[in-house]
Amino acid sequence: MVLKSVLYTCVWSVVCYFGASLSAEINYTNNVGEVSFRNTHIQVDIDEHMYARVKYLDNQQSLSMNDASNQDPLAQPPFFMRANGTLYNHFAVESSRCSEYFTDPNYGPGRKLTITGREGVIKQTLVLEMYDRYPDVVLVQSQYLNEGETPLSINDIYCQYYRLNRKLTNPAELSYKFRHTKPIQDSWGHSYLNLPITNDYSEEFQVPLGGYGRSGVPFIDVWGQELGMAIFMVESVPRIMRILCRVQSDWKVDISIHIRPSDTQGQVPERLPAGQEITTWKTAVCVHKGDFFNPARRFAQVLDGALQKAGKRGFIAEYPPQTYQPYWKTWGMNSKQGSGDFTLDQVSARMDELADAGFHSIMLDDGWYDTVGQWNLDPEKFPRGDSDMVAFVKDCHSSRWGKHDASFQVYLWWDPLGSKTAEGSLSDLLVQNPEGEYFTGGQAGYMLCPAYEETIHYLTDVLLNRFYNTWGVDGVYHDWTDQNAPACYAPSHQHADPRESIEKNYEPFRAMHEYIRQQRPDSYWDSQCNCAAMHDIYQYPYYYFEDTSDPTTDRQVRYRLKWIKALRGSRAPVGDGYVDDMSYNHLSGEPAQSVAIGSVITSLRWKVDELGGQEHAQQWMDLYYSEKLSDGEFLNLYDVYYDSPEGYVIRKNNGILYYFFVQSDSSYSGDVELRGLQSNTRYKVTDYELQKSYGEISGKDPALKITLKPGNNEDGKIFYQVLKCVPEKM
Repeated sequence: MVLKSVLYTCVWSVVCYFGASLSAEINYTNNVGEVSFRNTHIQVDIDEHMYARVKYLDNQQSLSMNDASNQDPLAQPPFFMRANGTLYNHFAVESSRCSEYFTDPNYGPGRKLTITGREGVIKQTLVLEMYDRYPDVVLVQSQYLNEGETPLSINDIYCQYYRLNRKLTNPAELSYKFRHTKPIQDSWGHSYLNLPITNDYSEEFQVPLGGYGRSGVPFIDVWGQELGMAIFMVESVPRIMRILCRVQSDWKVDISIHIRPSDTQGQVPERLPAGQEITTWKTAVCVHKGDFFNPARRFAQVLDGALQKAGKRGFIAEYPPQTYQPYWKTWGMNSKQGSGDFTLDQVSARMDELADAGFHSIMLDDGWYDTVGQWNLDPEKFPRGDSDMVAFVKDCHSSRWGKHDASFQVYLWWDPLGSKTAEGSLSDLLVQNPEGEYFTGGQAGYMLCPAYEETIHYLTDVLLNRFYNTWGVDGVYHDWTDQNAPACYAPSHQHADPRESIEKNYEPFRAMHEYIRQQRPDSYWDSQCNCAAMHDIYQYPYYYFEDTSDPTTDRQVRYRLKWIKALRGSRAPVGDGYVDDMSYNHLSGEPAQSVAIGSVITSLRWKVDELGGQEHAQQWMDLYYSEKLSDGEFLNLYDVYYDSPEGYVIRKNNGILYYFFVQSDSSYSGDVELRGLQSNTRYKVTDYELQKSYGEISGKDPALKITLKPGNNEDGKIFYQVLKCVPEKM
């Protein structure tokens, strides 16, 4: 945020669905006391004091879940500020005008609406943009001008402030009865994607730098069965903000992005001099049907445009074949608690079995190195040093494993920005606080500064060069919660501003990703886990494989996969977070779930007696390869909460659809609707695990009676049914 005579951008986006292309028609009306701006699936009505109601449009009907009266003593306009302790939240509209069509290089053809208003010494200007490409999105720019004669101290700025009321869409429900998604991890193992809102719920969390791992995504979604609303930020660099969600005394739910200048490490000025304007950040609101998937998908699409507009790499659109290969790692091979206690002989002893099971990649997990940060080989595991690792990798690469003489790719686990030592040359790379002391809040202990050029050199030219060119490995797996640095005050780093380490947190991942692609142009693989912490959205363009990151329940596996598919793309490779039950989680150990939801099978143990037995585990590994659902198109057709049983659908390019109906803890017997079938087509329906025929079904009448069967129950119950629907023309 800077002080100058430019506009600040905010985004108003409404998400309905992602299907066939639509013919957008953007309209503007100016009636007495209200201005309306409308696209195919969104309408924004702004009253004479800049209070707004956002409406979802479908089939000539409109639906809204936000109270917008400027007479409500608890209500606020979407954009307002507090300066010198005074709220500026009742701007009187003075003018509005709408442009003709123009073309934005990142968003395509669109129109722009400009509205101005005043309150006291503050003039506010809103600039709303709609685009044909996004018929459910409105971008909003706002500007605050101090027209007084003295400077103002900025206390707070609020963006996208809305009062949500379930009764507006369902009068029989209580006003606060919603589900919500808040993608920040409170602590290891906590859920964040499908949570209830209770009558006393109140939270304001900071992203980034808040919660477990100091990460988080600037997004929150609140939804009911009828409609939902999400707000998020779409700046091209990380910004420090608070996200508010609280139930008020009247049981309505307030949500907002709250910018407190004192929190922001100087990203937001604390003073607004006379005659100057303040520019803040791009934010968004989305109104949608269904759960968090649609607004998360739109968030990613709009943010992708913002990144490219700033000259950066956008989100990955296509993924290399190697990223869909199942892999096994050493963490759980000798203990259900997980351990770095393994030997190379023990790993080699498992490889024939793993090759026959269908694994073609193995990972040396925690325990292969001497010290986090230095990443030399553990002398007990590699007594001859580099030559032992080189020999091991070459042996894995040789075509001699299992019944079919398979070979293995070799990956390494590591924590690229973490260090357990501040000694030697590493001392110059570490983040320091204002007192000149090393930051010690990371999982490893210390943290390398992501905005320091010498850190980039060390990670690529020293460490990755060692991994790839000396040892010959094929991929790296970024883990632990040290990937989001605080502000760095190290004098030797010569930062233009200490917050560079926050705003450039993606820089090491960009450099490493480009280095890996150069070293392994035909089989590159890099991954992010972050030890259950929320993954940083600004690092997304710079690694190919993402894991659901240490889920502790089967529900977390499913919800996190859906979240990642929304952000990274419906065909993105997503690991199942390890199919195995461990002592620190409560997973069923059911490989059917891993395959049928469209994830990539990953394993810490692959002990078939813990996965439903040899026949069951091998059948699902075989189905993984024969059906290839992990690179199919993930369709958002069922709500994770309001549809029961849960439904997950994958569509392949040949028009075949795969359905996975699932419940944790209890079974289900009854009709389900097979959504997504073509109405003019008949389908042959089979259980693709049991090869049982259900006959034919018409897309016009897609109801089918199913009974969920009990799955494996290692440490968590699961009941499921899997279906394959083949169009009759095939």
